[in-house]
Amino acid sequence: KQNLTLNLAARQFYPFPQMAEAFQWAQTALDMYPENPYFLDTVAHFWVYKGYREQGLLLEEKAMELIKTDPNATPETLRAFEENLNKMKEVK
Repeated sequence: KQNLTLNLAARQFYPFPQMAEAFQWAQTALDMYPENPYFLDTVAHFWVYKGYREQGLLLEEKAMELIKTDPNATPETLRAFEENLNKMKEVK
């Protein structure tokens, strides 16, 4: 439960001045659960925002692979992950 709270808190602060701290929260959650597609997605957004597009893409691609295997993922969730990945690919 704490890891989910860290991830949600991190998303609330992205992309605001507390972003460095929020990134740490998201990374901590991901370190605890490295196969969680939602945590991967959050950290991927931070990497792209910080200018590390390739790092973010790698994480988002992994998130996309994992979310496809999640039996609880709705079509909307799958679509959102795909849209995130496509947007990250467009970043120069």
